[in-house]
Amino acid sequence: MLISEVKDLVRTHYVFPDVASDIADVLDRLAVESTDEPAFAEAATAALRSVNGDRHLRVGHYPDGVPPEKDDEEVRAWFASLAREDGPSISEVRRLDGNVGLLTVGPLVLPPEYVGPAASAAFTLLQGVRRLVIDLRGCAGGVPESVALLVSHLLGDEPVHLLDLIHRDGSVVRSSTPGWPG
Repeated sequence: MLISEVKDLVRTHYVFPDVASDIADVLDRLAVESTDEPAFAEAATAALRSVNGDRHLRVGHYPDGVPPEKDDEEVRAWFASLAREDGPSISEVRRLDGNVGLLTVGPLVLPPEYVGPAASAAFTLLQGVRRLVIDLRGCAGGVPESVALLVSHLLGDEPVHLLDLIHRDGSVVRSSTPGWPG
């Protein structure tokens, strides 16, 4: 049951239909007991990424229930609980020897209301460093507006176009820095 749902989601939503078909074919050969949900999520994620290495593709195991998607109030409450449990997306800020700054981001980049104050504080502490290391190894991604907000601290006062998200239907969502640091 789960594997057919994953295949349908990939076939319907993955940006490249031909790659989606290849990914679905790999999922057909997946041999994991779906009753072992953590193992299934890990194996399905490996299978999804095996075709082209797209790290955006993953199957998550949520023992406490799947995060909300549709009800705005529930989504806000879920993000608030993540902020309480994991912090505001910036997990470490340090000045290292040689006037090098370290900024560790993750595990998830939350909405701007959580990231903004933490980013402002972090970049205040890092002001004047000669080099900056941004550690994203433990970051699974997150809210694009917050990523733009973080980048704005590096790029200055003028808005900078960062990327375009092009959906399968051809619609485009542009992402730019807000044009003011934090």
